[in-house]
Amino acid sequence: MKPKAPLVDLNAHVLPGLDDGIPSPEAALKRLHEAHADGVRVLCAVSSSAVSPKARVTTAHERLLRVAREAGLELQIVSGHQAALRPDLAREFREGSILPLGNSGYVFVELPPDDFPSYTLDALYDLSLEGTRVLLIHPELNYGLQKNPALVKKLCEMEVVGVAAARHLRRKSSRVAMSSALSLIEAGLVQAVASYAGRTQDRPARLTDVAALLGRHFGDSAVESLLTKTPHAISAGLPVEMRPASRRPLASWFSPA
Repeated sequence: MKPKAPLVDLNAHVLPGLDDGIPSPEAALKRLHEAHADGVRVLCAVSSSAVSPKARVTTAHERLLRVAREAGLELQIVSGHQAALRPDLAREFREGSILPLGNSGYVFVELPPDDFPSYTLDALYDLSLEGTRVLLIHPELNYGLQKNPALVKKLCEMEVVGVAAARHLRRKSSRVAMSSALSLIEAGLVQAVASYAGRTQDRPARLTDVAALLGRHFGDSAVESLLTKTPHAISAGLPVEMRPASRRPLASWFSPA
């Protein structure tokens, strides 16, 4: 099933000249055409807060808007940061060092891949007290969540919204990443899928090519929720209507190592 509604891509690293984004406006335009052809009409262009301060993100965003406009693309582009998990996220946001996605009030946080630090829940809770809503980008890569489903339940209770990367739902993805992404969707943590587009060929600005896989596992209504309904709500700054977790026991969400 291919979604009929216009798509929102919540996480695309296409800001020219920043971290793992695209090297030039001309190269970025190719990704914008790719997203537009796939049905994307709202694209969130993000960059790491650690290496791309607000001024650089703003400048790159303006360049991206200009090349899209000159190409005649009907594509709304907003910018924001993807912040690596740290104990003082709330302070950094308060001081303006971390940008939300456009005017949505949602902030992207990236967990480290090999650990679930003891301060994680406190840091995310403190960030939410600043009036933000927390998004976790590709939580399927976090080893701690893979091994401890109770942590997944804690994040769901905090209404943290996981956003899986489409690249981890493709055939060429690692088996562990795909299995983890599907498990987190079933567990109710991952509520949306974004392209996580970047400069390399394995990170295209596409979403619809993973719809068939999602449909086989979770049904057509889940496809609409993951690719259109929830991303639209997030981009508009609305609360997410959390899809419930599977009724299967916690321990069965993830396969044993």
